[in-house]
Amino acid sequence: MNKKIFVLFFVVLGFCLSFLPVLAQTSEKINSFISDITINTDSSINVVETIKYNSGGLEKHGIFRNIRLKSYDNQFLHISDISISDINGNNYPYTETKQIDTVSLKIGDPNSTFVGDRDYVIRYKITNALGYFDKYDEIYWNVTGNEWQFPIEKTEAYIHLPNGAGVVQTSSYCGPLNSKLSCINNIDTNFFYNSELKPGYGMTIAVGFTKGIVQLPDHSMDFIFIIFACLPILVPIITFVFLFKKWKKYGKDPKSNRTIIAEYDVPDNLTPIEAAQIIGGVSDGTAISAEIIYLAINGYLKIEKTETKGLFLESDDYILTKVSNSVPTNETDQLLMDSLYSYSENATELKMSSLKNKFYQNIKNIVQNCFKRLVSNEYLKNNNKLVMMCYAFFIVYLFIGFKVTDSSSVLTFPIFKICMFVSSVIALIFSFLMPARTEKGLRTKEYLLGLKEYLNIAEKDRINFNNAPDKKPEIFEKLLPYAMIFGVEKAWAKEFDGIYTQQPKWYSDRRMTMFSAIIFANSINNFSSFTNTAAASGSKGGGFAGGGGGGGGGGSW
Repeated sequence: MNKKIFVLFFVVLGFCLSFLPVLAQTSEKINSFISDITINTDSSINVVETIKYNSGGLEKHGIFRNIRLKSYDNQFLHISDISISDINGNNYPYTETKQIDTVSLKIGDPNSTFVGDRDYVIRYKITNALGYFDKYDEIYWNVTGNEWQFPIEKTEAYIHLPNGAGVVQTSSYCGPLNSKLSCINNIDTNFFYNSELKPGYGMTIAVGFTKGIVQLPDHSMDFIFIIFACLPILVPIITFVFLFKKWKKYGKDPKSNRTIIAEYDVPDNLTPIEAAQIIGGVSDGTAISAEIIYLAINGYLKIEKTETKGLFLESDDYILTKVSNSVPTNETDQLLMDSLYSYSENATELKMSSLKNKFYQNIKNIVQNCFKRLVSNEYLKNNNKLVMMCYAFFIVYLFIGFKVTDSSSVLTFPIFKICMFVSSVIALIFSFLMPARTEKGLRTKEYLLGLKEYLNIAEKDRINFNNAPDKKPEIFEKLLPYAMIFGVEKAWAKEFDGIYTQQPKWYSDRRMTMFSAIIFANSINNFSSFTNTAAASGSKGGGFAGGGGGGGGGGSW
């Protein structure tokens, strides 16, 4: 046994050692990172980064360079005049993505790759990067950044001062974040680090120079930028105030102090889907399921529970069969029937499973038709335009939040996208709140809530109701679809279990010898799932590595 373990150990060791040459060939690195920084008299700086990259044997499209747009004192920097080429001046394709304090430059052609060495020359201009002190002005700059994915073998930085400026003091820091290890100064404004900068290491330099050579930046217009940057925050506030006023004026129900009392019947012969819209808060899929059972109970359909065989298991399915040539008098029910059988090759028979991923296209029209009928019959106010306006706001805000990608604009900041998302959510919420009831609709809602109280009551408490109807199959069937929209069908069925002596005409299940109200109520969730699925479909000598303005890092792709 020990011999087998010994042999297995050396087999595994040999297998691992066989990968060492491959690992050695796939070590990405930057051979050299050279930064030329020119300080201009208008207080801006021009930066030229020459990066010699080696892919380490891997196929790569190029590199990306992330530049942090924060100064040493946490002021926002502005970047402009970006260009990227090789050392011969041939331009590279790149994409620019700007976040709140970083710009990311993704360099390379997504349709081609290379292996080996490639040179990148990145040029850009930065404003607001200098520090201004009593005795000198200063550039305090994180040259490489501390967020590179692979090592930098050699690092150099050259600072070019404006004419007439002399060096007052210099500092440099190389190594991990917060390191105080100095780089090598060849002269006052040249910095070298010939040791390897590991991933997470970087070079930061600081040069103080003669005060008064560089103009102080003009901050008189900064408040305009601040206001512009804050504008996205106003969008959800304005959206909420505007829609709240519309809702308060048009979308609120009339006031009522009436007490809800138990009721035993459906008011005005409302269908389940109509009752669902009046009370609100019922999913379209549940309302459609209740309406189908309502049509079956009223003699237009017969529902047959069956099984569909899968590869390993059987799953329940339902067959809807037309049993009458008569057409429902309710226009919404007519539309529902026509929509259901438009997905069946048989004009009189339909499998519920055939509606999956199809029927959702019809639900909106059915619900809107019902809404129009309730408006015309003065149950609901005609706020459809306000609902559509809320939907329009919702779509526009989402579109802007996802599609605006202009990297030169504050509109690409995450705060903008967050504000657009919040605004879209506000609009969506108000789209549900905006439909309002009339006085007639409010009275009907209260009546329906009284019906719910009756349907949900236990038998032991039912004796307290006066004039409650007797327990008969026809009473159970008549109110069952309404119990569904209230979500109390199981409580309602429990009171009628055992009352059936034969199968009802509108429903059959070959596995059920005698119809059970409780078993049927439990299976309603499975039946409803078909329509619910369809509906859903500054350094000052105290700096450190990683300090200063700029920074960032990069990697490859």
